[in-house]
Amino acid sequence: MDVRTVNNLPPPRPMMGQYAAFFPAGLGGGAQTPRKTSARAVHNARMTPEYDFKLALARVIELTGGPGVELVTLGDAARFVGQMKPFRQARPHWDFAGELLLKAAETREEEDIEAATAQMERALRVEGWL
Repeated sequence: MDVRTVNNLPPPRPMMGQYAAFFPAGLGGGAQTPRKTSARAVHNARMTPEYDFKLALARVIELTGGPGVELVTLGDAARFVGQMKPFRQARPHWDFAGELLLKAAETREEEDIEAATAQMERALRVEGWL
């Protein structure tokens, strides 16, 4: 006699091999089989963009006020913005600078790098650091 039957527990659901963990109760499992999709479709569906933060800014930015740092790469600028207090990061000029830094690191295009550099300079001027 099966102990599960005696204790009024439902029988275990059949596992779907290595994919069982991805199908919560009611969403697959049982007699159903997973849909077959191509490996390419699954792979490309969740790809995140590649970012290259090692690219140089259009110009080296040397801060004259505030934190005395030198920004040389997109990564330097992104870390600089990322280390700010949240209230400062939320200011429109820093928020826009962050967006442009991400875009430049993703596209690697010269015009996007120039736009990110120019916005960093504008934001630094607003803060009185350039």
